[in-house]
Amino acid sequence: MAKNLILYFSGTGNSLTVAKQIAQELGDTELNAMAACPTPVGQFDRVGFVAPNYAGGLPRFVGTYLGTLDFIKLHTDYFFLWRHMAAYLATQSRRRMNCCKVRVRH
Repeated sequence: MAKNLILYFSGTGNSLTVAKQIAQELGDTELNAMAACPTPVGQFDRVGFVAPNYAGGLPRFVGTYLGTLDFIKLHTDYFFLWRHMAAYLATQSRRRMNCCKVRVRH
């Protein structure tokens, strides 16, 4: 099993590109579309979510998806959410990744 999990929502492929670059940077990462992975399970060092900005917020599907997850059952202490706008190139993601780190304590 991979050490990291990234779940992405991508209507045009931009979020997938960003998710792939983050996965490459982290190494040992499982990459899944949110729609194809309704209930992620497993033991991961990091769980990340990648989604675009739609009108300044998360797409409705992503908000609903995140609201249905049981973060305790993901068995990780480290989550991150990467939101991007199409105007930003995916290659900039590495420089900005540190701005969205969150630690969760059980």
